[in-house]
Amino acid sequence: MKYKIVNLLDIGDLDLFHKTVFISDNVNAVRHVFHIYQNKLNYYFRDNLWIITKKNINYNEVDNSNNLNDVYTHNFENNDSVNFNNFKIAGIGWDRKNLSDGLILEGYKSSLFLKIYGKNCSEESLLKIKINQYYSQNPYPINLKVFINKQFIKQILIDKKENDLLFKFNCLNGKKNSFYFHVENPISLFDKKNSLNRVKR
Repeated sequence: MKYKIVNLLDIGDLDLFHKTVFISDNVNAVRHVFHIYQNKLNYYFRDNLWIITKKNINYNEVDNSNNLNDVYTHNFENNDSVNFNNFKIAGIGWDRKNLSDGLILEGYKSSLFLKIYGKNCSEESLLKIKINQYYSQNPYPINLKVFINKQFIKQILIDKKENDLLFKFNCLNGKKNSFYFHVENPISLFDKKNSLNRVKR
């Protein structure tokens, strides 16, 4: 069910919110929803929880748009790495429990939103990403599709060795840039017949 919801969010399906209230304590997940739906939905913050509804609730609510637009900002003038430990990195479809090893893609679709600026943010910007298979004993390559700012960039087969990938994309300077990763064939420990754990990575 979780992966189905992520897919419906990815395509901006408003019916998902029909007679349904979504509650979350994860502001980055809410920022992802706000990026997709903007003002088509209503966003309320109560008792450290975010409430998302299609129907307007008669709350004396402050404007949350600045908070929901506030995402991780990266300077493209320096060749430094993106700090995935930063809590402002918005997106869904990631396991963030051990960020020192990077982000772990969970399920079929994941997203990231970064605000990028600097002289190297241009129509032909280059982005290098290091990607590994999560399960080293997986005998099959992982089929990954990458979309940046709603444009299909590349399709890659990720095998057992470490993969350094270089992408050329149209960087939106001073604006929020979206990165989507679609996996065709993630596997779980249940698929490998090693556990009852059905989380796909």
